[in-house]
Amino acid sequence: MSRFRPSGGPGLQDFLFRSQVKELYRKLVKTAYKIPDLQTRTETMSFYKGEFKKLTDPKESKTQFSYLRNSVGSLAEMLNRSGVSKF
Repeated sequence: MSRFRPSGGPGLQDFLFRSQVKELYRKLVKTAYKIPDLQTRTETMSFYKGEFKKLTDPKESKTQFSYLRNSVGSLAEMLNRSGVSKF
């Protein structure tokens, strides 16, 4: 048993993963607000909020995170190509 954290508690990897998720979510919000159409922007944010809520399942979280990272990257690339933003 470690004297720094109780057994079964979150460890360093959990903390790092959580900070990566927060960083990705901030990047998503920043990217989504560059979508000019309000309805499309709202639908995009709604979809991603649902996807981020799935990250609470520890068994699927690593796979889901990599999917979201690729998806946000694709969204940013699509906006750059359309001339909406320089991300």
